[in-house]
Amino acid sequence: MVNQQLFGLARECLYGLNLPIVPVVEIEINFIKNNLELRQKSKVLPLTLNQLGLITGRTLTKLISLLSWGIVGLALILSLSYFGPQIYSRAENFISSQVTSVQVVDSPVTQIESPVEVKSAKFVPPQDENLPIGDWLIIPRIGVRTELLQTQTSVEALNQGVWQVPDFGDPGSLDQPMIVAAHRFGYTWQWQTYLEDDTPYALRHLFYKLPETESGDMVEIIHDQRRYRYVIYAGEENTQITDYEADLILYTCKYLNAPERLIRYARLLVD
Repeated sequence: MVNQQLFGLARECLYGLNLPIVPVVEIEINFIKNNLELRQKSKVLPLTLNQLGLITGRTLTKLISLLSWGIVGLALILSLSYFGPQIYSRAENFISSQVTSVQVVDSPVTQIESPVEVKSAKFVPPQDENLPIGDWLIIPRIGVRTELLQTQTSVEALNQGVWQVPDFGDPGSLDQPMIVAAHRFGYTWQWQTYLEDDTPYALRHLFYKLPETESGDMVEIIHDQRRYRYVIYAGEENTQITDYEADLILYTCKYLNAPERLIRYARLLVD
């Protein structure tokens, strides 16, 4: 027999959960000698979770509450993982936009030294009239496709995109490295300006994604309608360039207001 007090407590809990009331048949089984006697007593009881072998209403409420908080927490984690890098870059860009051109701390070229030995070897690929006119840098892995700017001072070039450092190698040079540098975070307008394919100007013309490049990635330079192909073979985080044996060096800041630089070294493909 079911204890009446337990039924009363269960009924009150389940009425609070607005569960439906269904007829329940209680069966008593008595053994009289070798015969099975069944006596049926009909009652109308609330459908209880205990009778179904489940948990009580109070425990269910707690579980639903925990599940709700879990969903909220998961949503926050997913939101931070998606929007976090964008918020971070926007914050960095805002900080950099407050710095005057004379006091730019995002300059990636403060520690470049001249090589000891200078020769005159150069590789010249065939000319292709289908290639664009001018000097261009293309890094397919990170979506960079920008014009190489050649100026004696870095400020003007770096405010627009990628700077070819003077007094070093040119495209195809085999005797000393060609060095190109760019801001990583840049300025607010570069992130708020979108190109024809809805890509932010900064992602096309800056080195924001340079850390994503790896050994084996291709880099192309177009000069005089000739295509020069390089392959990255090494990279480092350092305060200065350490490998002047490379044919091409890509150079940018790791953080704002910090001396660390992100550097990639590449070899020219001459076959």
